[in-house]
Amino acid sequence: MKKLLFPLVAALLFIMAACGTDNASNGDGGNQGGNDDQTQHQTDQNDNGDDQVTDEPEDLTDEEIQALIEQLDFYVSVKPEKDQTTFTMELLNTGEETIELGFSSGQQYEIVVTDPESGDEIYRYSKGKAFTEAFVYKPVEPGEALSWTETWAYEGDIEPGSYQAEVTLLPAQINKQVIDAKPFVKDFTFAIPDEAESTAFRNVEVEGTNGKYKVTGEARVFEGVFMYNVEDGHQLLVEDTPVQVGEGAPSWSEFEIEIDIPEDQLPVNGTLTLVLYEGSAKDGTPTNQVYVSLEQIIQ
Repeated sequence: MKKLLFPLVAALLFIMAACGTDNASNGDGGNQGGNDDQTQHQTDQNDNGDDQVTDEPEDLTDEEIQALIEQLDFYVSVKPEKDQTTFTMELLNTGEETIELGFSSGQQYEIVVTDPESGDEIYRYSKGKAFTEAFVYKPVEPGEALSWTETWAYEGDIEPGSYQAEVTLLPAQINKQVIDAKPFVKDFTFAIPDEAESTAFRNVEVEGTNGKYKVTGEARVFEGVFMYNVEDGHQLLVEDTPVQVGEGAPSWSEFEIEIDIPEDQLPVNGTLTLVLYEGSAKDGTPTNQVYVSLEQIIQ
């Protein structure tokens, strides 16, 4: 009897152990299954973008990148003065979606000023400067703009007159997509004024726009005659023209000049500059030149 009982007890113990193992396996499997479901749910939320925004770049075609670039309008204004010139840059998002620009370093723009006659470089914004090498990202919301201002304080002998400027915005990416070209560039001319007291002209004022201007002032010139012309830094738009005033030097006489430049001759990007001067009594060469900005045109 004892011999028969022992095998039965052993068998019973074996069966109970097997059942316990199955239950433990089912419990772990159930927990693991719950984790799988939870993990999948979180993954789905992230994939749908409901809970977070990933840094994965969009997969854009060249045409889509170009369309984004065309939504951004680049404007530049310049304020030349006797001792410095201030450049203001603005990038306006005209589209209906946020656009993110990526700059590969702390340098986000370049400004180069040259002599339009010789082509010599007069000023470069980045020269002698150190910039951080980390990427900088700047979002531009719909209807809003990014802006930058840079002042060029003259060093050395900077003469009054016309200069050529090239202003370039330097994004390396748009919405995390690399762009190889430089789509935001403005070229224009501007005039540095001579604010020193002129011996021949004073109180010069300008009214008008779009090629039509009235210039008034006072002149103290030999035999009551002076000359003027209008240029845009590249070409002469109004040839040398004489003006007769009421009296010659040493008296001051009022003058008024009407200037009319056809619209199709106006520069796309440039500054219309009026040059007033007196002809030398000795050989007729220009003397006492005064540069007057009529209008800055940047499109």
